[in-house]
Amino acid sequence: MPRSMIALNGPRLRRLRENLGLSQVEAAMEIGISRSMLSALETGSRRASPKIARMVANRHGLEIKQIRRG
Repeated sequence: MPRSMIALNGPRLRRLRENLGLSQVEAAMEIGISRSMLSALETGSRRASPKIARMVANRHGLEIKQIRRG
């Protein structure tokens, strides 16, 4: 896996989405990714490219460092 991939804080992403009352399908559509990708990010089974990490962070009005794991 390329070093540029970013591990996101899955539980935090899920809480952010749920606090907005969005399903994974709705949130994924707003972000511009598939529901399966969002699910994988929330469970921690996949890392995000810098582009996807930016898209997710922007959706929540956050910086990438605020949703990184670790």
